[in-house]
Amino acid sequence: LREIIGSDVEFFKKIFPVIMTDPNTCSAVFPLQEGIFDLVIFDEASQLKLEEVLPSMMRGKYKIVSGDIHQMPPSNYFGAEMEQKETDNEEIDEESLFLADSESLLDYVNNLNEDVVMSYLDFHYRSKHPKLINFSNAAFYESRLVPMPSKSEYTPIEYYRVNGIYKARKNDDEADRIIEYIFSDKILIDGKLPSVGIVTLNLEQKTNIVNRINSYLRENDSEAVRNRYNELLEKNMFVKNLENVQGDERDIMFISLVDSSENNKTLRLVGEGVEGATRKRYNVAISRAKDQLWIVHS
Repeated sequence: LREIIGSDVEFFKKIFPVIMTDPNTCSAVFPLQEGIFDLVIFDEASQLKLEEVLPSMMRGKYKIVSGDIHQMPPSNYFGAEMEQKETDNEEIDEESLFLADSESLLDYVNNLNEDVVMSYLDFHYRSKHPKLINFSNAAFYESRLVPMPSKSEYTPIEYYRVNGIYKARKNDDEADRIIEYIFSDKILIDGKLPSVGIVTLNLEQKTNIVNRINSYLRENDSEAVRNRYNELLEKNMFVKNLENVQGDERDIMFISLVDSSENNKTLRLVGEGVEGATRKRYNVAISRAKDQLWIVHS
């Protein structure tokens, strides 16, 4: 691929006029030539680090940056915090500070004042019932989104209290209740098995649910259980912690709050004192459901 592109990039573009790639591959394969493509489109731009996509931006005459400022910024778990120090003998370049302070490509573009045309998504297409997006719409999007009307009346948000115990950052009872539901007919929608996603508020509970699903399969080794599990996998069931669910959607979403009333372990979803990044994580988590959102808590 590199040899073909290196010998005649115009010939390659005639064969493949539309190319889907990631910024790193784009930088590795295509020559660093300004305007080599007519149009470059960046999706999920809130997840893209500005320094990683600048070479890709140079390669486009026009750029479309798509994303949501109320969703999660790029993960920088192992990165060191960069400090800006002002000295008496050094004048700070405000443009450099603007670049350095940009949390993501979307954040950078959203704060540009020139050469940017802003467009907003008017209609919310994911949720099959308006109540699934009502809270996020009011709390994050200034009620600007127009939800699609529900085709039938049903309860889109279920709330289950299991009185489990929070221990070692896990809650076994919450995990077992979710497993009970996904292997029962309670989750059927119009008699059919839906796609299922399970979100937990930490990595320990995510691992706990995966392990307990495996234990359940060993202890209930029947054809019916195996068929149900295989069908769930065919519909791309996932178990993820909060940081890794952005971009996903499923018919039914379970959220395990991993809390406990016994030792006063509670998690505040939104409100005063909750940092911006945390608010964005919860906005992502509660807006993934297409048909039903099931909250399991203690």
